[in-house]
Amino acid sequence: MEHGTVQIHDMYNRSQNGPATPDRTVHGNNAYVRGTPGITGTGGKFGGALDLDGDDSVELPPTDSEALGTADFTLATWVRFDPAAVPLPAPGSGRADPTPVIAWAYGVGPTERQLWLRADPRTGRLVGLIQTENATTVASIPDTPFRTAKDQFHHVVLKREAGRLTLSIDGSRTDAVDGTEPLSCPPAPGTCRPGSLTHGDAFKVTGFHLGTRPDGYGPSRFKGSLDEFTLVRRALSDTETTALRAGNTVPATDRATVAHLSFEKITTTGYARM
Repeated sequence: MEHGTVQIHDMYNRSQNGPATPDRTVHGNNAYVRGTPGITGTGGKFGGALDLDGDDSVELPPTDSEALGTADFTLATWVRFDPAAVPLPAPGSGRADPTPVIAWAYGVGPTERQLWLRADPRTGRLVGLIQTENATTVASIPDTPFRTAKDQFHHVVLKREAGRLTLSIDGSRTDAVDGTEPLSCPPAPGTCRPGSLTHGDAFKVTGFHLGTRPDGYGPSRFKGSLDEFTLVRRALSDTETTALRAGNTVPATDRATVAHLSFEKITTTGYARM
């Protein structure tokens, strides 16, 4: 680089063009749709929903508004799937247990900053994780509602608030792993030293992927339906979370809501703003 010249490096893994589904927020974080998922026009929790058959996924191209950094956040979506229908390999077979991904962002690997929400049918739980430069924090909750009402949508919310990670299904919340202390750093269960999920360094990161890991790893593929994926750059209050669950209501003037995918339609090509 010549002296006096400013060189800008894009730290994001930008996506290629393709079919897309629109974002309802002012940020215009429209998402690519990979594979051939179906839209159920009236079969969602609110209007349509996106049906993924295990080969499909959704990809939100990375933007500054989605880079959560050290901020509190709320990730919420309606999920319909049957964990009991996920085939599990026989013990000792050497095959990896499937852990279907609902959402995954940023990096992949034991040292990469990342955020994910996925099912673990072997243990009968949903698990949420955030990994920063300081520590890894995990919250999990039994997937019982999906087993007892497998044909219904359930509202799943992963939230970081004041350094505490919580996971809820239909308003029932936990911040513990297997009912005991979560995998976290001191001083208290569910809490962790401040850390950033994203960083403006030379490492490339991805945006949010729904239905698969960013690298497309086979056992991570999700088969089921998603509706009303919402990402907010702050921790919603209990009242706001209830309003979101009961009426699909997000604060209309709140720019902190950086993604709201309602899955009402899929276009044949991407949008100009992607």
